[in-house]
Amino acid sequence: MGGDDDWRVAGCRPEDIHDDPGSYWDEERIARFSRAKGQWKLQKRIAERAIAHFLEEDPKGLQHMTGSPIALDIGCGTGASSALLVENGCKTIAIDVIPAMLEYCFKDRSMVAMRHRGMLHALLASATAIPIRKERIDFAFSISALQWLRSDREKEAFIKDLHSCIHQDGGLAFQFYPRSRESAIKFGMRLKHAGFTGGIFIDNPRNPKKRKVFFGMIKRK
Repeated sequence: MGGDDDWRVAGCRPEDIHDDPGSYWDEERIARFSRAKGQWKLQKRIAERAIAHFLEEDPKGLQHMTGSPIALDIGCGTGASSALLVENGCKTIAIDVIPAMLEYCFKDRSMVAMRHRGMLHALLASATAIPIRKERIDFAFSISALQWLRSDREKEAFIKDLHSCIHQDGGLAFQFYPRSRESAIKFGMRLKHAGFTGGIFIDNPRNPKKRKVFFGMIKRK
């Protein structure tokens, strides 16, 4: 994975200077983001890579799950990754802590149609208090959101809820922006200690601007 020196990023990230995602993602910024078609396409490409890395851990992927797998999209934003999950046959529960994100998430006609078909549901919820009953989820997913979990308390609360809501042999695919190699490894170790097996995958490891860190794991205990 390289040394921590390889992970240095110039300047501050939003999570470095804002207490929570809601204080950064105001309505004006969300509106600009939602109008940028390039951002939607980028989020879907990242989501596709996350699924691809998950398949490296579990080649059968979602196909071995009976019926329509139930996916949980954590920090769904304006909905690009949720749409991809539905396109892959998942009944998807999309959660975000920012009300305005969920509003924009469902303005798109195709996503409105997904809701009407019962394939997409939205919940206003935090990653540290996931309101899903035990072992309900086949597949947990998160793109560009988990870097907002900054304290050990937040990370432990998230992983506890995550472990509870995913059933045995269910999977997860995450992409986020850790500040260092060490923090990525520690987050992976927390997941493994909780009972998940799998690995860390890195796209463009030597390019700080293009580097993407992924986890693809399966709940084994």
